[in-house]
Amino acid sequence: MRIGFCQFNVTHSDIKANLKKITNLLKDAEADLMVLPELCFSGYSFPSKEAVFPFADNSAQKKIINELCIISKAKGIYLIAGMAEKEENRLYNSAIVIGPEGYIGKHRKMNISKNEKIFDRGKSFEIFKIGDVKIGIVICFESWFPESMRILTLQGAQIICCPTNFGGPWTLDVMKVRSLENKVFTIMANRIGKEWVDSEEAEFRGESQIIDHGGNVLVKTAKEECVRIIDINPEEAKKKDNIVCEDMKYEMSLYKEYVKYTL
Repeated sequence: MRIGFCQFNVTHSDIKANLKKITNLLKDAEADLMVLPELCFSGYSFPSKEAVFPFADNSAQKKIINELCIISKAKGIYLIAGMAEKEENRLYNSAIVIGPEGYIGKHRKMNISKNEKIFDRGKSFEIFKIGDVKIGIVICFESWFPESMRILTLQGAQIICCPTNFGGPWTLDVMKVRSLENKVFTIMANRIGKEWVDSEEAEFRGESQIIDHGGNVLVKTAKEECVRIIDINPEEAKKKDNIVCEDMKYEMSLYKEYVKYTL
């Protein structure tokens, strides 16, 4: 299976410009699965929920989904892309799943950082299938919580996709640990560029990476606009035979209780 990420400088408040950039970056990509950054059509920081609505309402969602469906069908690529999503008066930081067959589903971010209080919380972690391969999604800060990726692993995830927007160094190492402890491949797609966040200029560091089920970095980039693709065998992530995956049936019973308690 060929998996990859698309890293770029998101243009704030300009869906059209970001779709054009994605189309150009993916024009020569040959892959089965490609991950795009968090909130990669709107930008990251807004002063209020209402300020995001024009980039998250039904019209904006339809435009984004339609364009990604065209790319996906033409290239035969499954796409995971971060977007703002308005539903009635709620606003979600979401990631959508698009395939050659069309729109497949979405994940809404549950673990919200202090910079994201305008967003409402999602309510579940789900598995999506690409052929015979099971994939899960966590969005940026969610990867910091062991339970998030463990719940997906217990549902059979072989690859966990992580659209991100971050500038600090810690998530890079967090993802190595999550890959190792769950014996899953991870694809982390960060962005580059700068925005004003809480009255301070924040810089997104890029350094998107793909990590194997042993916590080893297979592909990593710098602070540049790029697409990176690598071949993996997702079957290697099916057998949970490392020391922290020895009693999965027992863990499943514990995590079912955890999910009921937290949700």
